[in-house]
Amino acid sequence: SALFETGDYKDSVENFNKCIDKPGSEFLIGLPLLGLEKNYEKLSLTEDALKTCDKIAAEYSAGETAAEALYRKTRLLYGMGRYEEARDVVTEVMAKIDKAKYLDRFHYELGWIYTSLGRVDEALDEFLWVERESADINLRAGAISKIGDIYFDRKVYRKALDSYEAV
Repeated sequence: SALFETGDYKDSVENFNKCIDKPGSEFLIGLPLLGLEKNYEKLSLTEDALKTCDKIAAEYSAGETAAEALYRKTRLLYGMGRYEEARDVVTEVMAKIDKAKYLDRFHYELGWIYTSLGRVDEALDEFLWVERESADINLRAGAISKIGDIYFDRKVYRKALDSYEAV
């Protein structure tokens, strides 16, 4: 972790791999795998990062570590412009998880994915869900801002202004 913070991503990968090779619990193995994914992302080894997310999800399918890995995978795919794949990950995960901490994040990401796919009505539904259901103030503020943007683009200026003022 300290190597990652100093920007020494290659040595960080090596050290995380040493941790992964030892037997242990989800905490002892899952967290180094998440660290490994983050290093791959910093090294622009996106496909390796995606594979690591898949490995975590397969090994810890019911845990919070898997939810975090799939959230990261969604963001990686979105960042690569692979919106339909990102949507598929999100919709599959949302059908399985009940972790409120991640559910609102997945709804938020799905809103952005739908926006990028030009499916604005569905995006609006996702952002409205986040506005109503999320306890995360940052996610709610981001969702409300995007709701305002959608209304502004539709020339529904009163609702857009209401959203912007709410933030």
